[in-house]
Amino acid sequence: MVEDNPTRWVPSSLLLQLILWAGVLLAAAVAFRRADLLVLGLPFVVLSTWCIATRPRSRPTVRHGLERTAPTEAERTRLIVEARGLDGAESWTVQTDRTARVRWDKSVTSALADVDRIELTWWPSRTGPVWVGGVHVQFSSPWGAYRFGALHLPPLEARALPRAEAFDSRTPVPHPIGLVGLHRSSRPGSGTEFADVREFRPGDRLRSVHWPLTARTGTLHSRTNYAEQDAEVHLVVDASVDFGDRSRGTTIDTGLRAAAGISEFFLRQGDRVGLRVVGSERPLNLRPSLGLQHRRRVLDLLSAVNPGRLGDRDASGLRWNIPSGATVVMMSPLLGPFASTVAATLAVRGLTIVVVDTLPTEPLDTVQDSGHLIAMRIRLLERQMEIDALRRRGVPVVAWRGPGTLDDVMRRLARRPPARAAAR
Repeated sequence: MVEDNPTRWVPSSLLLQLILWAGVLLAAAVAFRRADLLVLGLPFVVLSTWCIATRPRSRPTVRHGLERTAPTEAERTRLIVEARGLDGAESWTVQTDRTARVRWDKSVTSALADVDRIELTWWPSRTGPVWVGGVHVQFSSPWGAYRFGALHLPPLEARALPRAEAFDSRTPVPHPIGLVGLHRSSRPGSGTEFADVREFRPGDRLRSVHWPLTARTGTLHSRTNYAEQDAEVHLVVDASVDFGDRSRGTTIDTGLRAAAGISEFFLRQGDRVGLRVVGSERPLNLRPSLGLQHRRRVLDLLSAVNPGRLGDRDASGLRWNIPSGATVVMMSPLLGPFASTVAATLAVRGLTIVVVDTLPTEPLDTVQDSGHLIAMRIRLLERQMEIDALRRRGVPVVAWRGPGTLDDVMRRLARRPPARAAAR
C-alpha cells in the first residue's frame, strides 16, 4: 500500500462564516444598543467558541491499495483506503479520479470517523495495463468547522487479464504428437478405443486376446486399440489491426478472449499450449508448456498486447519453430494482407492451421463517415477474396462463436494425412 502524511487542520468556510456572523451581530448589538441582536448573536458566539476550543489535534495518516493487481476484464474488485489517527474527526470522504479503462461503482464515498476503512468497487473495461485512481481524501471535524486535506494519493498500476470466452470442443485434435493424453491417435497403441482384431503376434499381452474369435477359428487373435496422446496447440493472435467499437469489444478484444478460452480448454485437458502474438508493437512469444501455472503465463502475455500499425508489418520476416503434427489456431479479423500471408506461410510449411475470424458480424455498423463506409465496403470485398484464396490452400476460416467453433473443422482436418516435416 502507498502512504501519504497530511499537513494540518484548517478552518472551513463554514467556521469563518460563523465567526463573521457572530462578530457582526455583536457589533450591531453594541452599536445600536439592541438586546435582541445580542440574543441572536449569542448562539453564533457559543458555537464558534466551542468549535475553536475543540479543534482536532490529531494528524491522520492514509494509505491505499488494491485488493487484486491483476483482475480479469470486467471482474469487480476493490480499491481499499485506510485511515489512522482520526481522533477529533467526525467524518471523512474519499474521491477517485476517472482514468482510462477503469469503471467505478461510486467514485465518491463518505464515512464516519469510527470507520477506518473505505472500499470502492472498480473493474477494468478492457484488457491491458490500467491506472486506478488517484485518490483524494478529506477529513472533517464536528459541525464541519475544520478540514484536513484533501490528501492526494497517486494512482496505482494494475493489469487487466483477458476474460476467457466460453469454449468447448468434443472433437479431438488431429494428429496429436505427444506421449500420453486424451486425444485418439491414428496409430495403434495402449489406448481404450477399439481399432481392429488381428492374429496374435509375439509380444502381445494375454489380456488383449480376443477370445470369441479365437474360439471360432482355433487360432489366437488379439484386439488392438488406438493410442491416446496429448496434443501441442499453438495460438497465434493477430494484433496488426484493431477494428470495432471499444464499448462492445474490438477485434483484438475478441481475439484475446478467444485465445484465453481456447488455451484454458486445452490446458485443462493436459495438452501443451504455445502462444505467439504477431503484428503488435513488440514481439510476444511463449513456448509450449502445460499446467495451470502456464495458463497464468498465457493470460499475462495476452494482457501485454498493444496493437501495431498495419503498414509497418512484414509477414515474410517472421520465423517459426513449430513441429509437424502441432495444431495452429490463429485469431485474426483478416483485414489486411499481413494476416493472410501469415496463415498461408504456415499452411505451405505443412502445418495444420485453422483461422478464427474475429471480425464482428456487422462490421459496417461501426463506421459512421460516408467516405470510410465506401472504403470499408471495398476492403470487405478484398477480404472475402483473401479468405477464398486461403480456403483453396486448405486453410479453413471459421467465425468465432464460442463453444463448438472448432468441432466441424477439426473433424475435416483429422481426415488429412499428417505432415511429414517440421516447420522452421
